[in-house]
Amino acid sequence: MKIVLSTSTLKGYGLDRIFKFAKDAGYDGLDIKVEYGNYDTYDSDYVNELVKKHSLPVNAIEAPDTYTQKDIEKLIKFAKEISCKIIVVSAPSLLSFSLTKWLKKEVPKIRRKENISIALENAKDETYLGIIPKKAMNNILEMKKFKHACIDISLLADRGSDIIRTYNNLKDFLVHVHISNSTKKEQYARLKSGTLPVESLLSKLKDNNYLGAISIKVSPKEFELKDKEEVVKGLKEELEFCNKYVK
Repeated sequence: MKIVLSTSTLKGYGLDRIFKFAKDAGYDGLDIKVEYGNYDTYDSDYVNELVKKHSLPVNAIEAPDTYTQKDIEKLIKFAKEISCKIIVVSAPSLLSFSLTKWLKKEVPKIRRKENISIALENAKDETYLGIIPKKAMNNILEMKKFKHACIDISLLADRGSDIIRTYNNLKDFLVHVHISNSTKKEQYARLKSGTLPVESLLSKLKDNNYLGAISIKVSPKEFELKDKEEVVKGLKEELEFCNKYVK
């Protein structure tokens, strides 16, 4: 089981520094959150330079929060160029009918053809007029039908879902996990803070021989404008917390 760092955790730092911080802290790899306008996050030549420079692979790519079919097709090409096998996509907008249809119909074919995993991640539980969900495919049944799943436990907590029950329902489909904690004041809190059953989830991942990566995804406020030593120390603390339950 690999423990990787989501670049969202160090948003604001350059990708080269993020690679170095993760390497110095002892992570197994990176989970790159692709951001429109931040060209470094989807420049395959540059990313390959950093992979080689820091001897640290990219284990997963996370698509932007809003995306199109063409965006995913570009990410597939990007993933192949950097030898990454997992792309995480968030549940699409309820109004994106053609995108939803494409995801359901074409993604299984793409997985077989390209030997790559495209995983569906749970999104926030937002509604129109308090009744109609804003997101399509944003429930356990749809995630099972999609076959490849990723859970973000802070987003599960935000919608009031039982994290362990959700895990038990999706464990046979999980290829990636975004892990953090949550408090009344802050989403994506440090692992040792908050009220989520992080320890129980990590133990279950170990007991069930989960083969995917655990991606630590903490609020960047925790690492904003700190000395290098402090950043690396903080990242090590998150890694050591995980290792205590899974290694």
